[in-house]
Amino acid sequence: MIVLRSEREISKIRESSHIARTVLEEMINSAKPGVATRELDDIAVALMKRSGAKSATIGYKGYPRHICISVNEEVVHGVPGDRVLCAGDIVSIDICVHKNGYYGDCARTVPLGTVDEEKRKLLDAGEK
Repeated sequence: MIVLRSEREISKIRESSHIARTVLEEMINSAKPGVATRELDDIAVALMKRSGAKSATIGYKGYPRHICISVNEEVVHGVPGDRVLCAGDIVSIDICVHKNGYYGDCARTVPLGTVDEEKRKLLDAGEK
């Protein structure tokens, strides 16, 4: 069944999606060598709060943090913690926010600095 949304509902969906994208962009900009993944989670919480949104991730099926961060070999939905990012890492960040009953969800995978040819091919394939 297809659910038709009103203009008001669509506007709220857009707002939540815009917040998620804005938080994700800031996380990508903040993901640098020497930064622990927990620090990125803390920054994300502050940005969500400032936007009047909440994480839709924390508490979902027991998930303990506000965003998902996977580094290198970690499969999706990695839990932010004490792991410190390094040059050459491949970092995936997944943001899901909730505001006014609607969700915004987006993710992106980026290299930190220069990566070897094998990692570059992986990133290029994922982008396609």
